Amino acid sequence: LELGNYSAEFGKASGGVVNVHSQFIGDKYRMNVTDFIPGWDFRQKSIAEFSPRLLFSGPARQKKLWFMYSGTLRYIHSFLEELQTPTNERTRTQTTTDQLLKLQWNLKESHVLTVEALHNTEYLGNSGLSLVRPLETTTNAMRRGFTLGISNRQVVRGKLLETTLQWTRRRDSD
Repeated sequence: LELGNYSAEFGKASGGVVNVHSQFIGDKYRMNVTDFIPGWDFRQKSIAEFSPRLLFSGPARQKKLWFMYSGTLRYIHSFLEELQTPTNERTRTQTTTDQLLKLQWNLKESHVLTVEALHNTEYLGNSGLSLVRPLETTTNAMRRGFTLGISNRQVVRGKLLETTLQWTRRRDSD
């Protein structure tokens, strides 16, 4: 997401640019692991931030069936020095996870079936904690979402027909 000062390759867009790269799964196994070293808070002697990502893909059956798994975690632990309360009453936490599983099945050269499952979770602990909002007035929020999608792409008489069915369920609690 580019909000400003983006390069000339994007033209004269005025509001911003979203540049999406998709990854072809392919017949080779691939693995990508990033950001597995957490950020450390030396004052509190604890993890301040941790955001590892994992991507694993490859063939389940050569030239016919492929899979891709992608998982991310984001953990942020904030400590408010300015509060004059016990240490455990001065922290905010945020934990977010995303997991995507994708299966692509080439039934024929002109017929592709794709199934995707996406699971998201977000937890906010002591949300809103500040000098003017003590611990007793904060909230803990849990948000969960699950999406299942099935796409059928088929070429019939030189025309591409695509049908997508998607089901989404969310659950939020404070």
